[in-house]
Amino acid sequence: MKNVYLSLGANLGDRFKNIWRAIEKIREHEKIKLIRLSSMYETEPWGVDNQPKFINAAAWIQTDLEPIELLDSTQKIEREFGFHEHNQARMIDIDILEFEEVKIESDRLTLPHRFMNQRRFVLEPLIEICPSKKFLLENCSDSLEVKKIPSIEFVLIACVDQNWGIGFENDLLFRIPRDLHRFREMTIDQNVIMGRKTFESIGKFLPDRNNFVLSRSGLKVEDLFEKLDRSKKSFVIGGSEIFWEFLPITSCAEITFVHETRIADKFLENLFDREDFKLISREKFHDDFDFEFLTFIHK
Repeated sequence: MKNVYLSLGANLGDRFKNIWRAIEKIREHEKIKLIRLSSMYETEPWGVDNQPKFINAAAWIQTDLEPIELLDSTQKIEREFGFHEHNQARMIDIDILEFEEVKIESDRLTLPHRFMNQRRFVLEPLIEICPSKKFLLENCSDSLEVKKIPSIEFVLIACVDQNWGIGFENDLLFRIPRDLHRFREMTIDQNVIMGRKTFESIGKFLPDRNNFVLSRSGLKVEDLFEKLDRSKKSFVIGGSEIFWEFLPITSCAEITFVHETRIADKFLENLFDREDFKLISREKFHDDFDFEFLTFIHK
């Protein structure tokens, strides 16, 4: 799969929601894998006057699509949000910035993007997810303000068996007192995010925490960001679909790894690509089970 960098922007409607909805549509493509999403940045419109400010972000994806096929896919998403003229306000704009080892210059597509190095609103989000591009800012003459929106720290927290199983028939595989105590100490007075099935398995809101339950018919991910208390950490506690949803914007993963195998029907390993994460802490325990507390940070 090829590494590709995208720039996303919106300055009409609910700008934050539009960016996230576009990301969700990109992720739905079977030949695209979202690796990392930058923070959101508020920026002045570039090259025009009398337009609302933009929200911009950058995304790192991997894909088997050819460049023109990817362009067709991103333009299809743009059309679903509504047509816009060049340099006009828009619900969403998606640009392909770089496509690994590919150089193109045509009427439809130029790679790398011809204006990428001239636009600070493109470079600052891109550098956040690809620090090796920082040198591009040295020759950027764009003086428009690019303001980073205070980010939300998302932390994935889960207990797994040695096959990275996380549950069976909508229930936990383990209930280890030391792990449950650690979970409570970490999440108390913080945001906790879960799916409907996880909420139903718990049977109640977790006390002394800000609970958010996501579902297809209720609270959606794109509606979540304006509701979260940004001064607190946001712990993603399951299930597997919710883990998958948040992995590209997860800064940290707290994993209780139990050296025992249980029957499981939900797994984290196929969601949690450990090559994208770095192990920074390990504590070993020998209670009812041999287990470890592992802390990973997103590279």
